Formats: sequence, C-alpha cells, structure tokens
Amino acid sequence: MSAQCLSEAPPGEPGDPASLVWICAALEIPIELAAIGDYVWYDDDRNGCQDDTEEPTNGVTVNLYDCTNPASPVFVATQTTGAGALADGEYFFDDLVPGDYLVEFTNLPAGFLFTQQDQACVPGGDTKDSDANPTTGRTICTTLTPGEIDRTWDAGIYKSGGKGDFVWIDGNCDGCQDAGEPGLDGVTVHLYDCSNPASPVLLETQVTGPPRSQGGYLFEDLPPGDYYVQFVLPAGYAFTTPNDCPDGDEKDSDADPATGRTACAHLDRGQIDLSWDAGLIELLKIGDFVWFDDDKDGCQDDGESGVPNVTVHLWQNGGLVDTKTTDGAGIYMFEGLMPGSYTVQFVLPPELADYEFTLKDQACVPGGDEKDSDADLNTGFTDVIELVCGQDDMTIDAGIFKPVAIGCRMTGGCNDTYDRAEGTEVYTCGGQAGAPLASQPQPWGEWTHTQKRGPSGGFTFHAGTASAPPGTEIDWIECMDEGWCRQARPAPAKQIDFAGVGTFKNMKPNVPPEIADYVIVDETFHWFEVNVDDLGEPGKSGDVDPPPAQCDELGFGRNGGPELADCECPDFYRIRIYQGPTDSSPIMYEVFGYIDGGNFQIHPPTGRDRKNVEDDHGGKGGKGK
Repeated sequence: MSAQCLSEAPPGEPGDPASLVWICAALEIPIELAAIGDYVWYDDDRNGCQDDTEEPTNGVTVNLYDCTNPASPVFVATQTTGAGALADGEYFFDDLVPGDYLVEFTNLPAGFLFTQQDQACVPGGDTKDSDANPTTGRTICTTLTPGEIDRTWDAGIYKSGGKGDFVWIDGNCDGCQDAGEPGLDGVTVHLYDCSNPASPVLLETQVTGPPRSQGGYLFEDLPPGDYYVQFVLPAGYAFTTPNDCPDGDEKDSDADPATGRTACAHLDRGQIDLSWDAGLIELLKIGDFVWFDDDKDGCQDDGESGVPNVTVHLWQNGGLVDTKTTDGAGIYMFEGLMPGSYTVQFVLPPELADYEFTLKDQACVPGGDEKDSDADLNTGFTDVIELVCGQDDMTIDAGIFKPVAIGCRMTGGCNDTYDRAEGTEVYTCGGQAGAPLASQPQPWGEWTHTQKRGPSGGFTFHAGTASAPPGTEIDWIECMDEGWCRQARPAPAKQIDFAGVGTFKNMKPNVPPEIADYVIVDETFHWFEVNVDDLGEPGKSGDVDPPPAQCDELGFGRNGGPELADCECPDFYRIRIYQGPTDSSPIMYEVFGYIDGGNFQIHPPTGRDRKNVEDDHGGKGGKGK
C-alpha cells in the first residue's frame, strides 16, 4: 500500500520534518502504509501460549496508540475483538503511517486477568504468546516499517476456578450439614484430574483447617476441566450417607462411603464450586463387663470380681461381626461400629462350664442399667442393642454364678392367663405334695396346711381368692425356673417361695394357740411366707422320721439358710406367719419339716426365676472397672 507524501504545513528550514513531507508531496514520492493486529484468547491453562483447544475472546476493547513519545502516547484508534467482519477474538488496525505504536487491551470480561507475558511458546514463538502487560494491559512500543503487517500482538486472559469446601462431623447421621455440627480439621483431601476416567491424575493435596475455616479446604487457580475430590478417612470415623438435603447441594455429603471419592464433575471457566463436602460419623463402642455375681441378685456389687477369658461375640443381622475375650478384669469392648442393631453373646470357657448366667435386667440401685446383667439365662444372648448415632453403649454386662446340682421333679403346675381389664399377664399355680401328675390346679390364691411333724392342727389361708376380703394379695413369688414352673409336667427339682398379705378362712378346733390368739377369722390381716423345696418328691423311704442325715432339717429358703435340693430327702417346707400385715410384724407362727406325701397345697401366681447356688469361683475381689 502506498500514498503521496502530503503536508499543509509551510516549508521550514532544510532538514525540518515538515519540510521533508512538503518535499515528499512536491515530488509525489509514494509511501507504503502498515498494519498491526491480532488476537485475544482464553488462556485456560495460564501458560501464556495459545493452545489448539483454547477459545477466542470477543468483546475486548483494543486501543491503538502512537508511542513516538513514549512518555505521552497519543491515542490513534479503537476496535472490539470479533466485531463486524473481524473473526472471533480478532482485531486489526490497517492503513497506518509507518511509525511507533503500542496496543492496549481493556474491558476484559468480569473477573478475568491477563496471563503470563512473553513466554517462549513452542511451536509458534512470538505469534502464539501473550504480549499484554499483566498490570497495564499494554504491549511494548513497536516500530512499524513501511508496508509491514505485524500480526503478533496478542493477549491471553484467564479467570481462576476453584473447588471446595467442607468436612464436618454429622452428629445426627442424616447426611446434611445442620446448625451446630462442627467442621473437622486435619482431614487430608486429594484433587484429581479425571478427564481420562480410566487414569485419573493427582494434581494437589490439602489438609482441612487453617488457613481456611474449621473443616474447610479450597483448590484454587483451576482451569476448566473434569475433577473429583477424594477425602482420606481419619481413624475413628466413617463417611455418612450421601443425601439430597433440603438446603441444597452445598449442605449434603458427596463422599462415597466406600472410597471417599466424589463424582467426576466438570468445572467451567472461572467457576468456583463450593459444594464438595464430606460428612463424617464417629464410630461407636459396645462393652463392657462380665462378673461373678456372688449374691445372685443380678447386680454388680462392690467386691464382686470380673471374669477373665469369657468369649464375647458381636452379631448383626444374623452375621458374626467380631469376637473378643474378656481381659483379666472381666472387661471387653467392641470398637469401630456404625449405628445400627446388634446383639452380644457371652460364651463361658470350659473351666466355667458348671456356671450359669445370673438374673437378667434387674432394677439395680444404684447404677441402673450400667450395673445389671443383660445375658439370657439359657443362651447368653442379649436383647437387640440399638446403637444410636453418636452414642456408645457401655452397659452390656453378664453376671455368672455356680448353681447346686439338682435332679428331682415337681408335681402341680401353673397356667398363663391374661387379665384384659388390667392389661397384664398373671399366672395361676396349683398342686399338692405327692399328688398325681394329672391333678388339676386347686383354687387360685388359697393354701391349706395340715402337717405331720410340728404343732398339730390345720388351717386354710386366703391369698387372693375371689372370696377373700379386700386387700388380700400375693406380694412376691419366686421359682427356680419360671419356664418349668408354668407347666404341669415333670421338671427338674424346684424351690417355690411366696409371700403376701391375707386372712384366715377357717381354723380347726385344735389349731395351735399361738395362731388362734392373734386371729379373727376373715378379718385380721397377716403377712405370711412359705418355702417349699423339691415339691412333689416324696423321698425314697416314705415317711422319714428322723430325716436322713443328708437332709438339713433346719434349712430353708428366702429368709433362712440354704435351700435343699436332694432327691434322697422328702419335700422340705417352711411356713412363717406374722401377727400383722407386714414382714416387720412379730412372728406368731413358724414351722418347718418334711412332707412325705402329705397335703400341703400351694396356689399363688408364679414369678421370677430363683436358683439354689454356691459360691466357689475362687474368692472375691474388686471389679476392675
């Protein structure tokens, strides 16, 4: 391109530029004009070079300045990239008089910055680099020679992306970030490029917490692309369940519970994605104690020692989860458990094969559930244990004792009934010492005493029959095995104890005066206690007088010495009647002896199991808890 040299200025002194231009015009010497351009693009990887996959940027303002005086450049013209006939990202100033020029890029898209300047791009060199000063947006001053078309003045821009943001303790295990649930510092977080899902690339690693907020992390300066985050599970925790939370994606947990990874997701140019979170659940514990229940009351008392070497199984949904053994102090513990339903099974070692589990779920005072025994008397299994989020259960215990060997049978029996009015279950028992097995239960709540050995006389005592005066009741009833006591069929030897408040229905003329002196028939209330061992077992020699040497004539149950359970002896009984309606009243009548086929009758409701025991587990000691 050329033009004549023209000037309206008058000629000056020789050598003056105006004179040269005037001379040029006068001589009609042609001048070739110049041009400058070229391109603005999104430098997504921020390397300062135009890559094949990086896109042009339209809408950027480009100003051209004459920089003959570098201290005070003079504005020449302006364009907008991609406007009009220009290609995407392009600008182009032509018809320029040769001289010194610079280009200024302004009006970038919101949040965008200039990339690195003057990088050694391969391939392409200067045609592929960015020439804009990152601070001013201007290029250096360049000289355009006549006819020169310089398309090397480019500008790369970028906007930083980011990915975060939070790891927290999910206190209620609902998979959502709730008010008051704290962040957790010190959790390792990896960032992966997953553009090739078959071969993800680790890009960066951070740890939650400072300089971020508690539990926070953020990977910054990320170009557009495909990424996932992996959280490294800290000891003592599990990942919560991913959830669609009502407050949106920024409040849920995105970590796969098995791998700790989020899904692979695309990050757009300049996008700050703060929705990549992980909720953690604190793993739980179940424990804790197996002990020798010396007094057989089902409660851990001071001085009762722990039992070592007891096998303890943990079950869930019918599957074995873990197995532990109690230590020297009787302690065991299962750790690292998720919330859910479990059962514990206690298995005694061979050296304790002659021991049994003590009473279950007693109302222990003090201590409550932390001091009772939870093992089933027959199977050693506990009830189902519901582990609630955030709550350990260290109350699962088992007490054991060594029972006396027994092998006799009992007659009589009990029936289960359901009181619809009261909504409770009751048991009605009946029977007679030495009676045939098929004997029907006698009237409920009444017993008759006519004895062979002891004070003469007989009487019938009310204890809860329909004909008894108001207030008559059975206060407690104990049986060595409630499972057998409820059935009118042969069973191992049993002891039955019962007590309560009642009145006398009738009295024979020869009733002992110690009774008659305190009794108004059907009116006076008295506290009574009855204990019978080996009910229905007549003994091998019938009427035994005196009793065999192996039978302890002074033995009796609940309020006295050891219970009897010897099949060589006839049935042993004990009756005690108090002058008043409580067991703190003075005793007016007490008798004990043997029944060898007599007619001692019992008809109270049965209750909890009661066994005859000995204490020979090797001494007593501290519980070790």
